[in-house]
Amino acid sequence: MHDGRADRETLRRFVDDAPVALAMFDADLRYLAASPRWIADYGLDAATYRGRRHYDLFPELPDHWKSAHARCLAGAVEECPGEPFLRADGRRQWVRWAVHPWRDESGVVGGLLMFAEDITARMDAEAALSASDEVRRLALDAANAGVWSYDVRTHTTTWDDRSNGLFGLAEAQRPSFEVWVARLHDEDRGAVLARLDAVLGTPGDDEWNIEFRVVRPDRTVRWINGLGRVERADDGTALRATGINLDITARKTLEESLRLSREHEEEAAAGIRLLLQTASQGIVFVDAQGVMETVNDAVEHLFGWAAHELVGRSIDALLPAAHRAAHAQHRAAYFAAPRARPMGQGLDLVAQRKDGSTFPAEVSLNHVTTPSGPRAVAFVTDISARKASEQALRESHTALETYSHELERRAERLRALAAELTVAEQHAREQLAKTLHDGLQQVLFSSRLKVERLRTRLATGADVADLVTDLEEEIDDAIGQARSLAVELFPAALHAQGLAAGLRWLGDWMHKKYGLTVALTVDDAADPERRDVRTLVLESVRELLFNVVKHAGVRRVAVDLARADDGAVRITVADGGVGFDPEVAFAAHAPHPGLGLFGIRERLTLLGGTLDVRSAPGAGATFTLRAPAGAT
Repeated sequence: MHDGRADRETLRRFVDDAPVALAMFDADLRYLAASPRWIADYGLDAATYRGRRHYDLFPELPDHWKSAHARCLAGAVEECPGEPFLRADGRRQWVRWAVHPWRDESGVVGGLLMFAEDITARMDAEAALSASDEVRRLALDAANAGVWSYDVRTHTTTWDDRSNGLFGLAEAQRPSFEVWVARLHDEDRGAVLARLDAVLGTPGDDEWNIEFRVVRPDRTVRWINGLGRVERADDGTALRATGINLDITARKTLEESLRLSREHEEEAAAGIRLLLQTASQGIVFVDAQGVMETVNDAVEHLFGWAAHELVGRSIDALLPAAHRAAHAQHRAAYFAAPRARPMGQGLDLVAQRKDGSTFPAEVSLNHVTTPSGPRAVAFVTDISARKASEQALRESHTALETYSHELERRAERLRALAAELTVAEQHAREQLAKTLHDGLQQVLFSSRLKVERLRTRLATGADVADLVTDLEEEIDDAIGQARSLAVELFPAALHAQGLAAGLRWLGDWMHKKYGLTVALTVDDAADPERRDVRTLVLESVRELLFNVVKHAGVRRVAVDLARADDGAVRITVADGGVGFDPEVAFAAHAPHPGLGLFGIRERLTLLGGTLDVRSAPGAGATFTLRAPAGAT
């Protein structure tokens, strides 16, 4: 009698020893046996897999496989030459499989025999092989690369349509070595041809790899990377060169942009370094743990540490020990919610130098994000001087009030000066109008009448010599008055020849007009460069001379123009007159002479000059004006 159990045991031993991936299952798809290859390919535990259900071990099995198993349990035989199997861990396996039922001694299907071969490597290789031509084509298209060949013996060049496009040739245009040479950029042609001669003529130097420019018919320039290799005869003679031309214009453009960008970055970095090293504020870069990464020169000067002694240390080293714990908490809070913020406003922050001494400091913070993490930039300022000033201000409240009163007084005097300038302007207008009305206008009107009389006499044939003489005199008088007025308003000597010439003119003019003798001593080199300074100085001296005429009671005054030791222009006006009290003259409600002196002083001050007055009742007066000589 046929022993079915012996056959099944034999079948099981066959499966266990099979060199291929083979497994034996009962009717519930529980493992009875599996070959070592099956266990290895599908990751089973050799000690525990028996008796476990196939679907429990591989829940990712597709439904159509389960349907095939059901059909085979009904007696069918099924197989597949290869299909993908997506594993639970995401891997894809290509599997060739076959399923056969096995039967017991009564002929009933007792389970299944499964054969499965992992053909992933083969399928991937076939896919890669079938796609290689397409990949090459796509690669050439993507690289915009043209294939070329050059027969050295026949001097014949061939290339594909892509090369035609690279060199700007029409599709039907026949390529040649001469066409290729003609397209080379003038600046590159010599180097390219020299390299070609070297490659063709030097056995062992067979690699063609050179970058050059070509100029296309539309005058556009493209960068080409020529790649190739030389084939040689046994004696080393070059037979043929083949290769590709790559359009690398985009890369070259990018490289140039990157080069410019690097130059700009280097310039910016150099600027930042220069800014850091020349900044008067101490600047410290710290990481989130408070470790100093960069410090500038000002930090060294402020704290007495060398930069290399601080870099790598905690910023707490710059604080008194009593403040460090609190500062660590503030630092953690700042990096947790970073923002730009000033510090030291309303707080007495204290910094500590290397020698242990301390100073009041103001610190502002800025947050920056870097590839290596967040950073804080601290700007440190020694505010000792400011604190001292604040203390001095607190201790001199009375002095401040006095100063405030003085400012109010000066403001009142400035308002008076503005009023004086307005009155002076009006006075000048009145004087101008009076001169024109009483002088020029009357002379011109008289001349007009004489012209009418002259016309009448000419009509009657009477003698006109006396009228002509009168007209000439009146015209000369009008010209003189006009010239005098013009000179008074705009002294030509001052603006054409300088301050010394202007003072000489003023001395003569004061003598002619008022009988005042001006003893003048001048240094022609003492001349301000600025026109407004020269004008103000001359007008100020004229006003001082008017005061001498009106108030001093003398007919002689000394004027000295010289260059001071510090380079400024110094003018001294001295008289031996009645004198006055300068404090009274400059008081808030001084009479007109004092107001004039105040105006001179204020206008000189605005231009960077000074007015010094030395006088006393009965002792004459000396006025010293100082004005800047330079252009600023």
